[in-house]
Amino acid sequence: MIAYCWATGLIEFGDQVPEGALSIASGAPQLLRAVISVRARHGKGASEGKLLVPGVPEAPSDQAKGDALQAWLAWCAQLPKGLRWSAMADSPSQPQTTEVPHVHA
Repeated sequence: MIAYCWATGLIEFGDQVPEGALSIASGAPQLLRAVISVRARHGKGASEGKLLVPGVPEAPSDQAKGDALQAWLAWCAQLPKGLRWSAMADSPSQPQTTEVPHVHA
């Protein structure tokens, strides 16, 4: 399963990344949903019941949205959960992925 987000910060899940969306992470569905749910912002009001990338919905520019997404992905990728996290390249439309292996304590 793949988690992806839109320019609005809305996070969704599916088998493919739709055109116009950016990949966040991929992995086993149950684990991916659980980890994203913990790390994402939970919407309120009109966004209630939705998951959002923190900092993206209120960002004043596309550059600020990209910066917020990049910072959030870097924070998420620190988790040793065996998911494949996207690492933003120089261009937000060209994400790369890096494997974050599961680490046993």
